[in-house]
Amino acid sequence: MQCLCFPLELFIKICVQMLITVAPPKGWVYISIYLKELQSGAIACTEVSISFCLTSLFVFPGRQSETRRTSAEFRRAELPCPGSQTCPFSWKLNSQMGARKLVLPLLSVASLLHIAATLRISAFNIQAFGDSKLSNETAADIIINILSRYDIALVQEVRDSDLSAVTKLMDQLNSMTMDAYSYERSKPLGRESYKEMYLFIYRKEVVSVVDRYQYEDPEDIFSREPFIMKFSSPYLKVKEFVLVPLHTCPHTAVTEIDALYDVYLDVIDKWETDDIMFLGDFNADCSYVKEGDWEHIRLRTSEVFKWLIPDDADTTVGKSDCAYDRIVVCGSKLRKSIVPKSATVYNFQRAFKLEQAEALAVSDHFPVELTLKTH
Repeated sequence: MQCLCFPLELFIKICVQMLITVAPPKGWVYISIYLKELQSGAIACTEVSISFCLTSLFVFPGRQSETRRTSAEFRRAELPCPGSQTCPFSWKLNSQMGARKLVLPLLSVASLLHIAATLRISAFNIQAFGDSKLSNETAADIIINILSRYDIALVQEVRDSDLSAVTKLMDQLNSMTMDAYSYERSKPLGRESYKEMYLFIYRKEVVSVVDRYQYEDPEDIFSREPFIMKFSSPYLKVKEFVLVPLHTCPHTAVTEIDALYDVYLDVIDKWETDDIMFLGDFNADCSYVKEGDWEHIRLRTSEVFKWLIPDDADTTVGKSDCAYDRIVVCGSKLRKSIVPKSATVYNFQRAFKLEQAEALAVSDHFPVELTLKTH
């Protein structure tokens, strides 16, 4: 029998959260099963493994009866499974939840453990996000599952003037995370009749909104002016940081990306900080930003800025191979807070083993993401 070597305080948190979200006696059954797995050595006694084991209690789309976790299902959900060949978990679940619920309430327990580990930020262009997008239940499930990976998510291409889709999205996201998320959004932005909003979804227990403002764009360079957010977190080494979103018009991408340098100066003047992250669908590749264009982009030529998504990345779902979506950072405190090699493209098509048509129903872009260190 192995020693239960994780902290008593952590175990108490797990038990309390289980009993809050899963009523006795079933809650006690889950605790008992988990302890048996620990004692048998089937799973390791670390906070990280505990977090993953709790998130392994997963309900997949279309399955409302008993289900058993397999290593293949873990890979599909992009959850690490102890052991290289088979998953040792032997419990079964009988879910009364609908097919549209991707995660059991125990996801909130893993959320507690996630807070103490890292803070993940993403930018996701969800193509034409609105009521029509959410009416596709499979696509909606995947979107909610993707967003639940993040502590802060910038959603772009939000076309929802009455906020009905945003409200529905937040209700569904919070229904499986114990009201963990809140949001901030810009006004509808754009020239002429076509307009979009920037939407920031954030985990309330992890970060707080300090301030926000809409960049005025006196020269009318941006198609959708950045809606700039300042966040703080007690868990990070960098106490406050700024997020500057941008979704460029493809044919003016070079000019708009270059103008982010002026936004950088404006943020410093307004908030006296240079710990800034620029993120979003910059359309920064292929026919919109060519090799010879980079020398005309101050955000690229200045050594102040670090581009974290490389030029050879593919952030597109379709047959194209373009690094449209980017994350750029500056400021010594913020740069030092980034987990090395954490900036990447989250390929949800591969993660969920989707056909291309299924993936395109979600979006024509993959999210880009990075992770910040906590204490």
